[in-house]
Amino acid sequence: MNTNLENKSTLAGVKINWDSLLPAILLNFIQKGKGTRGMIQRKYCIGYVRTGIIIDQMVNAGFISKENENDVNYKVLITKQDYQNIFENK
Repeated sequence: MNTNLENKSTLAGVKINWDSLLPAILLNFIQKGKGTRGMIQRKYCIGYVRTGIIIDQMVNAGFISKENENDVNYKVLITKQDYQNIFENK
């Protein structure tokens, strides 16, 4: 098992393997209302590739907006209640 993909949650009735840091990073984004790749890399001491994978997972799940060429910030598309329903009510 890949140790980076240990966190399992259910989204729309489907079990999904998230990167183990995704819930913490997403919660940080929710608390700030936005987030950047650089913030993830600095705060969590991870590299560009892993950061990209986590961003892709959050975008594909509809948790954050797609990258905008005019803005380095990703907008959060879910509420804290949504987060709790997905990650805390297993």
